[in-house]
Amino acid sequence: HDRQVRPGGLPIVVLTRGGPDSPVGLQALARLGNAIALERPVRVSTLVAATRGALRQRGQQYRIRQQFEALAEQDRRKDEFLAMLAHELRNPLAPIRHGVQLIRGGLLDREQLPWISGIMDRQVDHLTRLVDDLLDVSRITSGKIRMEPKPLRLDTVMNAAVETVRRSEEHTSELQSHHD
Repeated sequence: HDRQVRPGGLPIVVLTRGGPDSPVGLQALARLGNAIALERPVRVSTLVAATRGALRQRGQQYRIRQQFEALAEQDRRKDEFLAMLAHELRNPLAPIRHGVQLIRGGLLDREQLPWISGIMDRQVDHLTRLVDDLLDVSRITSGKIRMEPKPLRLDTVMNAAVETVRRSEEHTSELQSHHD
């Protein structure tokens, strides 16, 4: 007669004369928690098998705990990603909303309409690229497409990043100066 190993602690094998249902066996199981009670006299092969089983079960508990921790970390990263994505999607919406308010409120004269529609169009393009990138990430994580890493020139990447920031700053200052 053996008892299941409970999570936590090291498994303990308790040898009792009355077996696991004896008062001493029940008390040992209650106090130790993570114990297997075997009735004495016990055969060596039974003791070895019980010990191996308890250690296998403990190893499985560790593997399950590691899987749980990995899933919790993935969930935390997903939450961070969604927060960042929400922020990135929200940024282009402000100039679009502002442009719509200016148009609806009749606060622009005819000459300013191409300017504000250009700003709104660029922001919609930006949103479209973000959503396309998000769909690409979804396709990659689901295995529908595969990434093929290749070397890039750092100066090319840096120049593209600088140009993106420069254009963003120009549009922001352009929107502010036309509204003032």
